[in-house]
Amino acid sequence: MTDHSNRFAVTRRDFLNGALLAAGGAAVTGFAPLRVLASALRADACDGGIGDDPRALRGGNLPAAFRVAHWMRDRRLTITRSAVTLAGGCDAESGTFTIRDEGARYDVVIVGSGIAGLSAAFFIRRRRPAARILILDANDTFGGNARRDDEPPIPVPASTAASYCVAPYADFQRTLYKGIGLDWERFTIAAPFYCYYFDDRTPGVQRGRRGWNLDTYGKGLADVPYAPEIVAQLQRCKAEFTAWGERDGAPTDPADDSDPKFDYLSRMSFHEYLVNELKCDAIVSDFYTRYAVDALAGTSEQVNAHSAICFLGGEYAAPFAFPGGNAGLARLLVKALIADAITGDASTSGVVHVDGTARVQTVTAADNPRLRRVLEAFDRLTGVPCVLNTSLNSHGEPMVA
Repeated sequence: MTDHSNRFAVTRRDFLNGALLAAGGAAVTGFAPLRVLASALRADACDGGIGDDPRALRGGNLPAAFRVAHWMRDRRLTITRSAVTLAGGCDAESGTFTIRDEGARYDVVIVGSGIAGLSAAFFIRRRRPAARILILDANDTFGGNARRDDEPPIPVPASTAASYCVAPYADFQRTLYKGIGLDWERFTIAAPFYCYYFDDRTPGVQRGRRGWNLDTYGKGLADVPYAPEIVAQLQRCKAEFTAWGERDGAPTDPADDSDPKFDYLSRMSFHEYLVNELKCDAIVSDFYTRYAVDALAGTSEQVNAHSAICFLGGEYAAPFAFPGGNAGLARLLVKALIADAITGDASTSGVVHVDGTARVQTVTAADNPRLRRVLEAFDRLTGVPCVLNTSLNSHGEPMVA
């Protein structure tokens, strides 16, 4: 067994306004369970079959993310005022880890600085502005799955999660966006949004048809290269999902905000909903598998109808893309909690490196007239006269092939 006894200790420091973001070694220099959680561990003996399931490895859902929960489940953790003791078990970790109390006191402790943790701190502060909040995180930077990829070997100011959102559909979203200064309507995405490529190897596509279909979930749906009866069913599905998006209590995220009468949808696959409930051909299910794999990490037969309806109902609303994606949203939340924590304004924070620098390249009409026209058009649409270059190269080095 590996013994990490007394190698690390908990320390706590305050930020300017009483909210503290404990990022890795900054404010919590080594709360052992979190430190172990962030490190590479032995094969996932504690996880059983889920440790071998590739779906569990997507989107940051690594088996190690459940390690502390398994320690608690197996009653291996003993926590006192002065130490945390981890008993031996199915992995290689054990030891006693001291806690050093610097005398700071907090009203709320939030574990995790992702969107959920930061949002929780935001709403607590709205109700109780004087609340002292401690946010703990195993990473060196905030954001969780919305954390920026500023780390080697390929540091790029990009989000590790979503790049776009749907129009706010609940009061808590409108309150949040307004409170952090997110003018989402400035960044709505004009059609075409989804564009699909079809060829006659795609199930159900008419023989000899090949090419791009533009705005596939919008006006382009009428021209997808399926038989007329399949196109009619897809049009009916579009109307159905649009109606779901406007229905009171419809499946939503978080699911607790949905009406319980729709819980039955979670007990059937999306495929079963399309084929049995909407009476669609299996080809329609195959069409939506392209979306289900992208948004929900599974085919129509593998994801549940409740989640699929929640996502598709939002897709037919007004999507918007905010500079920096989810990472930009996390940065705005931190700025709202700790005003001086991050430099830059709302429209450009997504392109600024963690050290406050940025590599700016200007484009004149003489240098590149086509790109200049694109930038001017983007400025007219969004009020932001710049675009983000996500080339995978370091300064002075060639782009990655």
